[in-house]
Amino acid sequence: MRLDAHQHFWKFDPNQFGWITEEMAALQRDFLPVDLHPLLRAAGFDGSIAVQARQSLDETRWLLDAIVTRETFVSWPDRLLVIHVSADKPGRISLGVRL
Repeated sequence: MRLDAHQHFWKFDPNQFGWITEEMAALQRDFLPVDLHPLLRAAGFDGSIAVQARQSLDETRWLLDAIVTRETFVSWPDRLLVIHVSADKPGRISLGVRL
């Protein structure tokens, strides 16, 4: 398995991502898993490690909502977080997290 070692996803909001300045105009747009998948496949990668763009519980929840449809999720915030979530029917998984 070949993995891209570092990928951020976001829905761009200048108020939430103040570190993306005018000099980084190419980054001032949404970057979502659907944007990455064709690029990964074309480069021969099987997946990517998602890294939080912001260190917050809301960001973690958003990443899980954005990526949980995958069988495997890997994130590297300050500590390693690996989650594999699947169910045979909708609504079968309930998850509570306290950080």
